[in-house]
Amino acid sequence: MNWDALGAIGELIGATAVLVTLIYLALQVRHARDDLRRSIQQSRTTAFRELMLERTRNSELQEATIKVRNAFKPEMESLEELQQAADLSEKEKMILLMDNINFWLYRVDVIDNIDHLSVQQKAHFDQGICPYYKVGFGGLWFKEYSMLHPELSAVKYVEDICEKAG
Repeated sequence: MNWDALGAIGELIGATAVLVTLIYLALQVRHARDDLRRSIQQSRTTAFRELMLERTRNSELQEATIKVRNAFKPEMESLEELQQAADLSEKEKMILLMDNINFWLYRVDVIDNIDHLSVQQKAHFDQGICPYYKVGFGGLWFKEYSMLHPELSAVKYVEDICEKAG
């Protein structure tokens, strides 16, 4: 056998090794991407569960929420009007504000990564937006917040979803 033949065989073996390595790396990247998606979903689920647990465990938050729900009238124009009608203390106002901010931050995180959700997950997420931010006392909070930050993509997302929903 001559050196040219040996060189050709070596190149063929090298090319095959490179091809096998690329296929292996592609599979690893796919696996890592799937793991990342699962991790993100688990993180979202954990965050949502923690928000709901806080609402369940915090009796002061529950009492303030009940006061606000009982005082809310659809014709109310501002959060301040609702707070006065509910006769909230400064502490209760702060508790509700922090709860709304926490819930909003959770939604902003999901909205910022909305492309990573499955069609069903996105539909489920979108379904809860309008009832919270356009109907009820959450709408008064969102109205004030969106006036302060109209440029935020999450604000625009909520407005677009609710506009489409009619």
